[in-house]
Amino acid sequence: ESDLVALSDTETAGSSLGDLMDESFSAMVELSDVDTITGIQKVDDYTCTLTFNTPNISGDKQVAWTSIMPEHYYGEGFSKGNLDGVRAKNTAPMSFGPYIYESYDNNIVTLKANPDYFLGAPKIPTIKVQYVQEEDKVDMVLNGDIDISEPSASLEIIEQLDAVPDQAIYSLVDFPGYGYIGINAERVPDQNVRKGLMHLMNRAPAVSSYYGELAHVIERPMTPTLAEYPDDATEYYGYDPAKALEFFKAAGYEEVDGKLVKDGEQLKVEVGVGELNTHPVKPILTQMVSDMEAMGALFVINDMEFSNLSTEVNGGNLDMWVMAWGNSTDCDQTQMFGSKGGSNYQRYYSDELDAVLNEICVTVDFDKRCELVAQSLDMIMDAAVYMPIYQRSEMQIYNAANLNLDTLPEQTTTYYDYVHEIETLEMQ
Repeated sequence: ESDLVALSDTETAGSSLGDLMDESFSAMVELSDVDTITGIQKVDDYTCTLTFNTPNISGDKQVAWTSIMPEHYYGEGFSKGNLDGVRAKNTAPMSFGPYIYESYDNNIVTLKANPDYFLGAPKIPTIKVQYVQEEDKVDMVLNGDIDISEPSASLEIIEQLDAVPDQAIYSLVDFPGYGYIGINAERVPDQNVRKGLMHLMNRAPAVSSYYGELAHVIERPMTPTLAEYPDDATEYYGYDPAKALEFFKAAGYEEVDGKLVKDGEQLKVEVGVGELNTHPVKPILTQMVSDMEAMGALFVINDMEFSNLSTEVNGGNLDMWVMAWGNSTDCDQTQMFGSKGGSNYQRYYSDELDAVLNEICVTVDFDKRCELVAQSLDMIMDAAVYMPIYQRSEMQIYNAANLNLDTLPEQTTTYYDYVHEIETLEMQ
């Protein structure tokens, strides 16, 4: 075999090629009436400098991850404000790096080795990237249909792979994200009610029973794979139904004829979750149903398709929801928790929190930045709009029959894997 058939997991990838192109076009459209941009200077034919007007902890990635579009390929017939020529290349990107785009057919992207890659031409001539259903990822590696796969790690998969070490090997690293339960502060405006709900989330038994040693409970809404995560963070809300009832009563609810009511209305909270029966938080939610019922309140679980869940969360139509974040690369959380953040689905707005989040983004000193991150995370927890649940392990499986395993990186980490050395990877 001269080809490597690798798996692309679109759920964790975050953006498709088309999405990224659309974002690039949007940015270009916004700049279409701009004549010059101060701070960008051409040095020579291969070098330019960019100067930021303030420190920015994400600035290097914002610049480095912006693709340069060669004028000789994308600029033919280009006139300022008219992107038709650029869009015409949408299905034929020029590509760069160790592999370049060749074709897309039958749900498979084919990439060919770039002979001019600056670290040397890759050893494998062709790579094919395809989407595979989660339940098929392991079997397709073991059957030799694909060579690298990234399934959600589970005890069952590990047991299956450990039984056939001659067919496949695997690596485990912490996933750069976390699972959480969110609360919409506009639909559940009373902070005491939100704090009461927090005290009904019995996380540790649920995570342990589902993941075993492949995940652990986290105490702040940030992935511990980031250096700024406060390692000394302690539990903010313990599981305590009696404490929860105290907060509900502090919000003005009282027990009347076996029901927890306020102004004649029974306390009722609805949560949305995708595929409840196979979800790690199922024990948490079912326990909340039981505990709320014992208090005379209602807790309703809405089991949804993930696409419907996303639509409802984006629209602000749920009291609570269960989701996860992935692909975190820095501690800038203004998008998720800032008042103007595009992913502020919990709809909690705080000038004080905004000020701390903004200061984090311009603080270069690491120790000071860690202090600010810890402060912001405590503020979010006190607002009772996010309950972090678990940090799980991520798995990569390699086909031992087809790949030369000696050419894989010596050590795989959260932020460094075979892709970073793909030009040296070889087949058997």
